[in-house]
Amino acid sequence: MERLPSSNAKNVIEGIHAEEVANISSRANYGIHYMVIYSDLTTLREFYSYYIKKGIEEYNDIVLFAPFYENNHPWKRNLSEGYMAIEVTKY
Repeated sequence: MERLPSSNAKNVIEGIHAEEVANISSRANYGIHYMVIYSDLTTLREFYSYYIKKGIEEYNDIVLFAPFYENNHPWKRNLSEGYMAIEVTKY
């Protein structure tokens, strides 16, 4: 795994772009779990857009997304029109 700028706690990555976090977490070994703490909802939306698109289109993975903080409309719109748009109805 890549070494990136970190805080005082071991294995905590701070100060990197949402796309890079999605790239790192998508390349991890099967069964690895991450906790992603985001500064705001906009950052979370950007992260899951990158992560879901990469998982579905590049790795042909099944992605389970449980949007606890939003109803269906904002996250569907974000996936279909946002940072890394995908054809939501296709999946």
